[in-house]
Amino acid sequence: MKHYILIGVAAVCGLLAFFLTHQHLEKLQKQYGRDGAKITVVVARKSVIAGNPLTYEDLTVYEIMEKNRTNREIVVNTKEDPKGSATIRRLLGLKVFVDVPPGAPILTTYLDVARESGSFFAGRIPEQKRAVTLNVDNVSGVANLIRPNDHIDILGTFRFPSQTPEQPYDMVTVTMLENVIVLAVDQLFNGSQQGVGRSYGTVTVSVDPELAELLVFAQEKGKLTLTLRNPKDVLALEDVRKVDFDYLYRRLQVEKTDGSRQPSTP
Repeated sequence: MKHYILIGVAAVCGLLAFFLTHQHLEKLQKQYGRDGAKITVVVARKSVIAGNPLTYEDLTVYEIMEKNRTNREIVVNTKEDPKGSATIRRLLGLKVFVDVPPGAPILTTYLDVARESGSFFAGRIPEQKRAVTLNVDNVSGVANLIRPNDHIDILGTFRFPSQTPEQPYDMVTVTMLENVIVLAVDQLFNGSQQGVGRSYGTVTVSVDPELAELLVFAQEKGKLTLTLRNPKDVLALEDVRKVDFDYLYRRLQVEKTDGSRQPSTP
């Protein structure tokens, strides 16, 4: 009798192990299948000059990783348009605001489609997004080096209630938003180089409606600082920590300790 019980227990354990393993493999397959998925987008076949109408010779299609998508690329439905020719035809004759290097995606915010609609700037705002203007100075605005269509991060510095009664408030700096698209600096929004070297006092960005509320509130209650990204750097940081005096002190202690371990140079 005990022999049959042991066999039954072993069988149940075997089935349970098989079920759990199968679930784990399915989970991994879904995860890596999603992370490794690709989409086909329209890119520049050669250098596209701002202001020139797009031609067949200017455009081609290319696959990119879906996880790197910014929702501004012109995506080709490969089931209905396998070679992308129909998608490219819809772009012929349109102009772009900026020079596009070979291999770079043609983004919707580059296209001069708003002139036909009679709403010049509003037509550049992506659908379901909002344009929000931020006040900047020479430091918070990256020394007047930001231009339309640049990618930026937005940092906020605020006074938060302290955990200790001796100090009622702590100064804290946090990265609020990453990879935000610049629509305009002051009233320059066509991406031309006429604004290079000129100072500006505002930067207008494109964000989701709820993030627009966040930025308006943050601008009223603290100080916002912009950091400029390489346009190819579209990945968000996984570990974005807040910086306060405690973190700064700990960091300096670590640097001091690491520096003391370095061998002295003769």
